[in-house]
Amino acid sequence: MSAVQVSNMGLAVEISLETDLGVMVMTIVFVALPDELVDVWRPVNAKMIAPGIYRLDEFLGYEPTLERWEFPPGSTVRCESRPVTGRTLLVAVSLAESGVAP
Repeated sequence: MSAVQVSNMGLAVEISLETDLGVMVMTIVFVALPDELVDVWRPVNAKMIAPGIYRLDEFLGYEPTLERWEFPPGSTVRCESRPVTGRTLLVAVSLAESGVAP
């Protein structure tokens, strides 16, 4: 049996999935699409690996020639809360230092 709980904490959307194997927590991080003419943000599932540091999940069908992300899937990024179109979102702002453990 599984249960899903979604919470919007103002800074991030967190999804908790309870299964027979335990609880899996996934956070939504917003990644900028720098080639767009207006500000566009791609919501991406990510896993927190340290406070403020997240690893972006792989994204099925990601095609950088069609939609370039500021930080591609699989990147380890530093995130901050930022105001975006009237809401505060958890936004990827830079690549994390290479010394952060996966």
